[in-house]
Amino acid sequence: MKTVKHTMITLRCDQCGKDFQRRAALLKWRARPKKFCSRECWRESEVFKTPEQQYWTFVEKTDGCWKWKGSKNKFGYGAFRFHKRMMMAHRVSWEIHNGPILQGIQVLHKCDNPECSRPDHLFLGNQSENMVDCVEKGRKNTAKGERHAKAILREEDVLQIRSLCQSGLQSRHEIARSFNVSYASITDIVLRRSWRHLP
Repeated sequence: MKTVKHTMITLRCDQCGKDFQRRAALLKWRARPKKFCSRECWRESEVFKTPEQQYWTFVEKTDGCWKWKGSKNKFGYGAFRFHKRMMMAHRVSWEIHNGPILQGIQVLHKCDNPECSRPDHLFLGNQSENMVDCVEKGRKNTAKGERHAKAILREEDVLQIRSLCQSGLQSRHEIARSFNVSYASITDIVLRRSWRHLP
Protein backbone atom coordinates (compact mmCIF):
# COMPACT_ATOMS: atom_id res chain seq x y z
CA MET A 1 0.00 0.00 0.00
CA LYS A 2 1.37 3.41 -0.99
CA THR A 3 1.74 6.02 1.72
CA VAL A 4 0.89 9.71 1.21
CA LYS A 5 4.63 10.33 0.94
CA HIS A 6 4.85 8.17 -2.22
CA THR A 7 1.49 9.06 -3.79
CA MET A 8 1.94 10.36 -7.34
CA ILE A 9 -0.35 13.00 -8.82
CA THR A 10 -0.70 14.13 -12.43
CA LEU A 11 -0.18 17.80 -13.31
CA ARG A 12 -0.22 19.73 -16.57
CA CYS A 13 2.81 21.90 -17.48
CA ASP A 14 1.89 25.58 -17.71
CA GLN A 15 4.50 26.11 -20.45
CA CYS A 16 4.27 23.16 -22.89
CA GLY A 17 0.92 21.67 -21.83
CA LYS A 18 2.38 18.17 -21.35
CA ASP A 19 1.12 15.97 -18.48
CA PHE A 20 3.71 14.95 -15.90
CA GLN A 21 3.77 13.29 -12.48
CA ARG A 22 5.11 14.49 -9.16
CA ARG A 23 5.07 13.02 -5.69
CA ALA A 24 2.39 14.75 -3.60
CA ALA A 25 4.83 15.24 -0.72
CA LEU A 26 7.21 17.29 -2.94
CA LEU A 27 4.47 19.74 -3.89
CA LYS A 28 4.04 20.81 -0.27
CA TRP A 29 7.39 22.59 -0.30
CA ARG A 30 8.09 22.97 -4.04
CA ALA A 31 4.75 24.39 -5.14
CA ARG A 32 5.00 27.54 -7.28
CA PRO A 33 2.17 29.74 -8.63
CA LYS A 34 2.87 28.05 -12.00
CA LYS A 35 3.91 24.39 -12.47
CA PHE A 36 6.46 23.18 -15.01
CA CYS A 37 7.42 19.69 -16.13
CA SER A 38 11.13 20.49 -16.42
CA ARG A 39 13.71 23.15 -15.64
CA GLU A 40 13.84 24.04 -19.36
CA CYS A 41 10.09 24.84 -19.42
CA TRP A 42 10.49 26.87 -16.24
CA ARG A 43 13.27 28.95 -17.84
CA GLU A 44 11.33 29.42 -21.08
CA SER A 45 8.14 30.56 -19.34
CA GLU A 46 6.86 34.11 -19.88
CA VAL A 47 7.43 34.96 -16.21
CA PHE A 48 11.19 34.38 -16.43
CA LYS A 49 11.90 35.31 -20.06
CA THR A 50 13.76 38.57 -19.31
CA PRO A 51 15.11 40.26 -16.16
CA GLU A 52 12.70 43.14 -16.89
CA GLN A 53 9.63 40.87 -16.66
CA GLN A 54 10.88 39.38 -13.40
CA TYR A 55 11.76 42.82 -12.01
CA TRP A 56 8.20 44.15 -12.43
CA THR A 57 6.76 41.23 -10.42
CA PHE A 58 8.54 42.50 -7.27
CA VAL A 59 8.09 46.29 -7.56
CA GLU A 60 5.37 48.22 -5.77
CA LYS A 61 5.07 51.79 -7.09
CA THR A 62 4.22 54.52 -4.57
CA ASP A 63 4.24 58.34 -4.65
CA GLY A 64 7.70 58.28 -3.04
CA CYS A 65 10.20 55.43 -3.30
CA TRP A 66 9.30 52.28 -5.19
CA LYS A 67 9.10 49.48 -2.59
CA TRP A 68 10.81 46.15 -3.28
CA LYS A 69 8.63 43.15 -2.36
CA GLY A 70 11.28 40.52 -3.21
CA SER A 71 14.40 39.42 -1.38
CA LYS A 72 17.18 41.81 -0.35
CA ASN A 73 20.90 41.36 0.13
CA LYS A 74 22.69 42.00 3.45
CA PHE A 75 22.99 45.73 2.64
CA GLY A 76 19.23 46.10 2.05
CA TYR A 77 19.38 46.35 -1.77
CA GLY A 78 16.62 44.61 -3.74
CA ALA A 79 17.92 41.52 -5.53
CA PHE A 80 16.60 38.58 -7.51
CA ARG A 81 18.09 35.53 -9.22
CA PHE A 82 17.74 35.26 -13.00
CA HIS A 83 19.15 32.11 -14.67
CA LYS A 84 21.63 31.49 -11.81
CA ARG A 85 22.81 35.13 -11.84
CA MET A 86 22.04 37.66 -9.09
CA MET A 87 20.52 40.88 -10.43
CA MET A 88 20.38 44.11 -8.40
CA ALA A 89 16.94 45.72 -8.66
CA HIS A 90 18.15 49.33 -8.86
CA ARG A 91 20.62 48.50 -11.66
CA VAL A 92 17.94 46.63 -13.64
CA SER A 93 15.60 49.60 -13.17
CA TRP A 94 18.24 52.00 -14.51
CA GLU A 95 18.83 49.82 -17.59
CA ILE A 96 15.07 49.53 -18.25
CA HIS A 97 14.51 53.30 -18.13
CA ASN A 98 17.87 54.75 -19.27
CA GLY A 99 19.82 52.09 -21.16
CA PRO A 100 22.99 50.07 -20.47
CA ILE A 101 25.44 50.87 -17.65
CA LEU A 102 29.12 51.14 -18.58
CA GLN A 103 31.61 48.84 -16.87
CA GLY A 104 32.91 50.22 -13.56
CA ILE A 105 29.96 52.61 -13.14
CA GLN A 106 27.69 52.29 -10.13
CA VAL A 107 24.03 53.24 -9.70
CA LEU A 108 23.62 55.51 -6.66
CA HIS A 109 20.53 56.58 -4.69
CA LYS A 110 19.48 60.22 -4.22
CA CYS A 111 16.88 59.10 -1.66
CA ASP A 112 19.43 57.05 0.34
CA ASN A 113 16.94 54.15 0.45
CA PRO A 114 18.73 50.97 -0.75
CA GLU A 115 15.54 49.06 -1.61
CA CYS A 116 14.23 51.88 -3.85
CA SER A 117 14.49 51.43 -7.62
CA ARG A 118 12.51 54.44 -8.82
CA PRO A 119 14.48 55.77 -11.83
CA ASP A 120 14.30 59.47 -10.88
CA HIS A 121 15.76 58.57 -7.45
CA LEU A 122 18.87 57.08 -9.09
CA PHE A 123 22.01 58.53 -10.66
CA LEU A 124 25.27 57.16 -12.05
CA GLY A 125 28.69 57.55 -10.47
CA ASN A 126 32.04 55.83 -9.97
CA GLN A 127 33.43 54.36 -6.72
CA SER A 128 34.98 57.64 -5.50
CA GLU A 129 31.72 59.54 -6.12
CA ASN A 130 29.90 56.80 -4.22
CA MET A 131 32.25 57.26 -1.25
CA VAL A 132 31.81 61.07 -1.30
CA ASP A 133 28.03 60.61 -1.41
CA CYS A 134 28.28 58.11 1.47
CA VAL A 135 30.24 60.55 3.68
CA GLU A 136 28.02 63.54 2.83
CA LYS A 137 24.92 61.58 3.86
CA GLY A 138 26.55 60.46 7.12
CA ARG A 139 26.56 56.74 6.31
CA LYS A 140 30.31 56.20 6.58
CA ASN A 141 31.93 55.64 9.96
CA THR A 142 34.39 58.54 10.23
CA ALA A 143 35.34 58.03 13.89
CA LYS A 144 38.80 59.46 14.58
CA GLY A 145 41.37 59.02 17.31
CA GLU A 146 40.37 57.20 20.47
CA ARG A 147 36.70 57.05 19.29
CA HIS A 148 37.80 54.60 16.56
CA ALA A 149 36.94 50.98 17.42
CA LYS A 150 40.55 49.77 16.91
CA ALA A 151 42.28 52.58 18.82
CA ILE A 152 44.85 51.45 21.42
CA LEU A 153 46.25 54.85 22.42
CA ARG A 154 44.47 57.87 23.89
CA GLU A 155 44.91 61.42 22.61
CA GLU A 156 47.08 62.41 25.62
CA ASP A 157 49.34 59.39 24.88
CA VAL A 158 49.83 60.56 21.29
CA LEU A 159 50.72 64.11 22.39
CA GLN A 160 53.17 62.69 24.95
CA ILE A 161 54.77 60.42 22.29
CA ARG A 162 55.30 63.39 19.97
CA SER A 163 56.88 65.50 22.74
CA LEU A 164 59.16 62.62 23.82
CA CYS A 165 60.35 62.08 20.24
CA GLN A 166 60.90 65.80 19.77
CA SER A 167 62.95 66.07 23.00
CA GLY A 168 65.21 63.15 22.00
CA LEU A 169 65.35 61.79 25.58
CA GLN A 170 64.18 58.36 24.47
CA SER A 171 64.54 56.39 21.25
CA ARG A 172 61.45 55.41 19.25
CA HIS A 173 62.02 51.75 20.20
CA GLU A 174 61.96 52.62 23.92
CA ILE A 175 58.82 54.75 23.50
CA ALA A 176 57.12 51.93 21.56
CA ARG A 177 57.90 49.46 24.38
CA SER A 178 56.63 51.83 27.11
CA PHE A 179 53.30 52.40 25.31
CA ASN A 180 53.02 48.73 24.22
CA VAL A 181 52.77 49.53 20.48
CA SER A 182 55.01 48.82 17.48
CA TYR A 183 57.92 50.94 16.26
CA ALA A 184 55.97 51.55 13.02
CA SER A 185 53.05 53.01 15.01
CA ILE A 186 55.38 55.50 16.74
CA THR A 187 56.89 56.48 13.37
CA ASP A 188 53.41 57.02 11.88
CA ILE A 189 52.46 59.25 14.82
CA VAL A 190 55.66 61.32 14.57
CA LEU A 191 55.41 61.73 10.79
CA ARG A 192 51.64 62.48 11.16
CA ARG A 193 50.61 59.59 8.96
CA SER A 194 48.21 58.71 11.77
CA TRP A 195 46.40 60.91 14.33
CA ARG A 196 46.64 63.83 11.88
CA HIS A 197 43.71 65.62 13.54
CA LEU A 198 45.83 66.32 16.65
CA PRO A 199 48.19 69.32 16.77
